[in-house]
Amino acid sequence: PDFPWMFLRSYREGRSHHRLYGTYGDQVLVGFGADALSSSQIVGKIEGSLPRVLARLRELEHLLAAGEKTLPEQRRLDAELRQCYFLSRKYARAQGWLDFGAQGDEDAGLTRLKALLEAHYHVPVSLPKTSKVAAPKTSGKQSRKAPKVSVVIPCYNYARFLTEAVESVLAQSYRDFEIIIVNDGSTDNSRQVAEALIAAHPQARMCLINQENSGKPAISRNTGIARARGEYILCLDADDAIDPDMLKECVAILEEDSGVAFVYTDQLYFNEKKTFFQNLCDYDFDRLKQHNFLGYCSLFRRNAWEDVGGFATDVGYEDWDFWISLGERGHRGRRIAQPLFQYRQHGSGQYQKDLKKDEEIRARIILKHPGLYAAAVTGWAEKTLGLSTQKSQVSARDDFRVIALVSAHNEGDVIYHVIGDLIAQGVDVYLINHCSTDNTVAEASRWLGKGLLHIENFPQDCGYPESNMHQYNWSHILKRKEELAAQLDADWFIHHDADEFREAPWPEVSLKEAIRVVDHLGYSAIDFALLNFRPTDNRFVPGGDVRQALTGYEPGEDFNSLQIKAWKNTGSPVEIVGNAGHDIHFAGRTIFPTRFLLRHYPIRSQEHGLQKVFRERKKRFNPEEKQAGWHIQYDQVQQEDHNFLHDQASLKAYDGNEVRARLLSADVYRLMATRGDAGASTASNVQADLAEIGNLIALGESLFAEGDVQNARTCFEKVLTRDPKSCDALNNLGVIAYQQGDVATAKAL
Repeated sequence: PDFPWMFLRSYREGRSHHRLYGTYGDQVLVGFGADALSSSQIVGKIEGSLPRVLARLRELEHLLAAGEKTLPEQRRLDAELRQCYFLSRKYARAQGWLDFGAQGDEDAGLTRLKALLEAHYHVPVSLPKTSKVAAPKTSGKQSRKAPKVSVVIPCYNYARFLTEAVESVLAQSYRDFEIIIVNDGSTDNSRQVAEALIAAHPQARMCLINQENSGKPAISRNTGIARARGEYILCLDADDAIDPDMLKECVAILEEDSGVAFVYTDQLYFNEKKTFFQNLCDYDFDRLKQHNFLGYCSLFRRNAWEDVGGFATDVGYEDWDFWISLGERGHRGRRIAQPLFQYRQHGSGQYQKDLKKDEEIRARIILKHPGLYAAAVTGWAEKTLGLSTQKSQVSARDDFRVIALVSAHNEGDVIYHVIGDLIAQGVDVYLINHCSTDNTVAEASRWLGKGLLHIENFPQDCGYPESNMHQYNWSHILKRKEELAAQLDADWFIHHDADEFREAPWPEVSLKEAIRVVDHLGYSAIDFALLNFRPTDNRFVPGGDVRQALTGYEPGEDFNSLQIKAWKNTGSPVEIVGNAGHDIHFAGRTIFPTRFLLRHYPIRSQEHGLQKVFRERKKRFNPEEKQAGWHIQYDQVQQEDHNFLHDQASLKAYDGNEVRARLLSADVYRLMATRGDAGASTASNVQADLAEIGNLIALGESLFAEGDVQNARTCFEKVLTRDPKSCDALNNLGVIAYQQGDVATAKAL
């Protein structure tokens, strides 16, 4: 703002450690506590500055009356006007001119103050406009003793939930609190519901603030906290609730340990159909800088809120930014390992909106706290915001972007190198963390801001069923990837697991650049050749590069032969759930004839095999998916004394150049053999055959989607006359056979 002010805190009677500080220019206007300074001392501190304040009042009135202004300009001027009157009012009270505010009647108090000031200083004074934030409606006669806790409940069009939120506070076993409801310009009956709640509970210390719609929870929270009288603050959204013992447990920690600035709890997620719990992590600021693992509903000290200037209103993810700001200023938190905060899932709200701008918001938060991050991270943030600005100004995007959608459950021993390899090859990563209980999130978080776009906690962050907390519902994870592919901004996507490394079929070419070549040639999907690397001993050390420890592989199983898992973002919906995620379908798909490499490390040692197969997979598989023929990779593992170590002689030593040469030549040699004149075949003939096969596959799949099964079958059969081993043609004919009830043929194909 043009006129510098320090943050002004509401003065509270009877609490000597609460002070009000304000500056105007370089001159201190106010600084006192109720039993720290006498009225005469207060008058002395203010009197020299008061004429300047009154002069500024007149200037502000002229500025407000002159011409149209943007909403931020209007709000800033209104805010400064209120601060001027606030200081004048303090002076008037210290002089004994009026006993303002006992009943919260601000307009009447300002009217009296206006008359007294004009009489005392012989200058005209006009009242400030108070239409922006209405005076609070209160329940009954408010106690003049400040409560220990203030609960601030912002509400925008949540009338249907507001009663439940308020009643959860009224039911607290800890009773020294007030409730401040901030109605953010709701267009439903939120105001009427709030007023009815206040009327129904006349003994409760409860008030309502009605303001014009700000569209930002941070603004509503700051508005409520500015009105609050409590030493501790709890923000509770109007669609959530808290356990009856939440305030008691949180207050106890803040009272006993002055070094703790805020207290958070585990969370209970609920909606009309389900309830499930989420255990959060103990406080770790280094981890918090990379990934927000805290719930917004935490009890914090008001002076800590003041120290960081309140909730930022211009970045997004305002609660995460707030926790980072606190940590940056040395304010630490503590966890209560009980689910005392109850979070309602209903698929809408500010967080869902922010998620669509995840990268930009993260970049803004990083640049807001540059001292906390490495130069490479702040450089990424600057580049991201620069690209974001460019994208808003031009219709076409110059860069070529690939995003890997990686899902993980307890892959902390390899996830760091998996993500790092993708980033090194120019591929951005979006991580879906499926209820990991190991160090997966901690290891992955090291890449946030460096190419890892976001860590999503599944199912909590996206509203999927509670069953996913204890069951491996692969179809739900695949469905979530379909949704992300429709939401995220990328040219290509990769459906990726957390124990895989992918490579181009050409040496010394990154994955991103190879995909760019495929895109340039007009293809829209990529198949991968699966290589399963097996342990021969227990030398792999968790956290190390598994590629160095496991060097022998065997070909992928028959049921894993199809690996069409990279695709162009054509704007059409993609189907990933079908065929268990092995064969991604969308309209107009054309598959690049040469497969890329997929290095798979499912089991890393004997102990890892026992842990993964018996404790983390087989017991968690969805039985319906198992019955449908999914999750058969561990069917041969029956006893817990199973030996997961392989004989080195049974594996092929990995040679990247040899594998690439084989991949590049396989399709060409197969086509030459089917033509019967390998010597006469030319490169142009081979390329023509490959193009025609791709076109026939695309046409057949399009016909099949339209219900023309007979002509679709003809297309696939024609492909087999040119390439009898075409996986696409065989797979599609198998699907047709299965749908027509010929299960035996379907299995054979």
